[in-house]
Amino acid sequence: MDGALLGLLLLLVAPIFASGHMMPKLSLPTLSELLGPGTVYPWRLEYCSLSPEEQAKMKSLHGLNHVLMEGVDVKDPMTMESVPFDGLTMGEVLFRGKTVTKGYYKNPDKTEAALKGGWFHTGDIAVRHPDGNIEVKDRKLDLIISGHKKISVDVEAVLFSHPAVFEAGVVGRPNEVVGETVCAFVMLKQGCNASPEKIIKFCGESCPNIWCQKLWLLLPV
Repeated sequence: MDGALLGLLLLLVAPIFASGHMMPKLSLPTLSELLGPGTVYPWRLEYCSLSPEEQAKMKSLHGLNHVLMEGVDVKDPMTMESVPFDGLTMGEVLFRGKTVTKGYYKNPDKTEAALKGGWFHTGDIAVRHPDGNIEVKDRKLDLIISGHKKISVDVEAVLFSHPAVFEAGVVGRPNEVVGETVCAFVMLKQGCNASPEKIIKFCGESCPNIWCQKLWLLLPV
C-alpha cells in the first residue's frame, strides 16, 4: 500500500487508537515530517481510578509504535544503540517507515543528517519505560550542557514545586569554563514573596542533582 494512503488511513483511525486519551505530544517539527501520529497510547479503564497526579503522569507518556509505523525507537544518536527500558537512560526518538518524510526539498545536507542510519532523527530526547512506553523529556536543542547534560524541563519542574512560584522558564547561559550555566526566570504568585537566593536554595534541597546558578524574578505586567 502507498505510504500516503497509509498515512491518510491512520489519520482516520487515530481517534479510535487514542480511545479518549489525548494524542501523544510530539514536537511541531516532528509532526511536519510524519504523515499522521508516530505513536499511539490507548487510555485504559483502570487509569480512571488513579489520582489526578497519577493520571497526569500516565498522560505524559507518548506511547508505542502502531501497525502503520515500521519502527519507533529511542537510541543513542552517536552509537545508534537502543537505550535500556529503565525510564532513566536518555536517547533520541527515531522513526522509520512509509509515513516518514524522504527528505528535505533541495537540502541534501539536512536530509543526510536527519536520516542518518536509515532512521528519521526527531530531535526529541526521551526515555523508554519498562513497559516499552516512550516519555519525551525535552528537545535536543534545549539541552543545557554544563559539565554534563541537564534537562531544562526537569529544572523547571523543581521550580514549579516551590509554593511561591507561578511561572518559570530555564535557559542555558554561555560559560567559558563549563560550557553553559543553568539560569532561571521566575514569576511569583500574587501576594507571595521569595528571594532568588531562597528559591535557588530550595532547588538544591529538593533535588541535589537539579541546581541553577542564577535566577531572575520577573514582575507581572
